[in-house]
Amino acid sequence: MTREQIQRVYFRKDGKLASVQAACRRLTILTERGYLTRIRLPVTRGSGPYVYKPGKAAIAVLNKDERRLLSRGADRRRIESITTLSHGLEVVEFYIALKEALESRGGRIVTWLGESEARYQFAWHGRRLLLNPDGYCLWALAGEEGSFFLE
Repeated sequence: MTREQIQRVYFRKDGKLASVQAACRRLTILTERGYLTRIRLPVTRGSGPYVYKPGKAAIAVLNKDERRLLSRGADRRRIESITTLSHGLEVVEFYIALKEALESRGGRIVTWLGESEARYQFAWHGRRLLLNPDGYCLWALAGEEGSFFLE
């Protein structure tokens, strides 16, 4: 996640975002203590923003939905290209925008499955097929529930 994404999810007080300086200060401390690792997002000019991932000290304290959200972007076995990294950030951005929209209307994300959890292999007419979406969401709003796959 970028600093801005982290700030939107975790640095709010009374519905307002904390300052950029406060978020940066806290992210630096968390990085120094091993809760986060960071890399620069590659850009063609200048220096890109940091992209943060859970460090070794953080994995144990994340909740189930947070670990699911990370299942695509934080897989340390994967060598990340700029395309993979950008796509992962877009999935996170979608999740955050959906969460904000639902919560602003009294709704919520009930379940989020990341790419590795939403993957499903099945057989059809003797062929093995793979359903491999970027995510699956079950949401609730105003007494109704719905679900969708994200690709």
